[in-house]
Amino acid sequence: MGVDPDEVDFVFNTHLHVDHSGWNTCLENGKWVPTFPNARYVFPRAECEYYASPASHNDANTPSSGVYEDSIAPVLDAGLVDFIEPTGGRYLDLFDFIPTSGHSIGHMSIAVTSGGETAVFGGDILHSPVQVRYPDLNTVFCEFHDQAQASRYQMLTRLAEIRALYLATHFPASSAGYVARTQDGFSWTYI
Repeated sequence: MGVDPDEVDFVFNTHLHVDHSGWNTCLENGKWVPTFPNARYVFPRAECEYYASPASHNDANTPSSGVYEDSIAPVLDAGLVDFIEPTGGRYLDLFDFIPTSGHSIGHMSIAVTSGGETAVFGGDILHSPVQVRYPDLNTVFCEFHDQAQASRYQMLTRLAEIRALYLATHFPASSAGYVARTQDGFSWTYI
């Protein structure tokens, strides 16, 4: 992309599953080191505490065994982490971290508003546009099923009410679109 890793200022993790935090570090001379050595890594405190616990490593339902050691601990050890508390909140007076637990214990979605428009980066609250129509569907990677469903309903309602652009991570095509309320639920439209 033409950006040197030393030039990156911030790295946001919505949660700490391997496919969302595995690039936090890189292997240099047999040691995991921060990929972006001058950046502040921002992620939910609850995620860090949960995955640091040896108990989470023995849970067959945890899709991130071993990720803490190679992708989280090195940035913590380097003093590069800013935590978002479980209640969410503002960061840099620009970003809103929204609690959307369920897919993982402390999952957060991130909203940014500019020029009267809002975009929400949802992390893994939704894995497929099918879940917009059927929000009760969980993936095999959702660790806390009831919370995941409740967070999806809450986010879909919010997206439809404020007409926010939704930025998905696992949708096919552009992964960007809008949610609208229908008579019997919600619909999805790609942009």
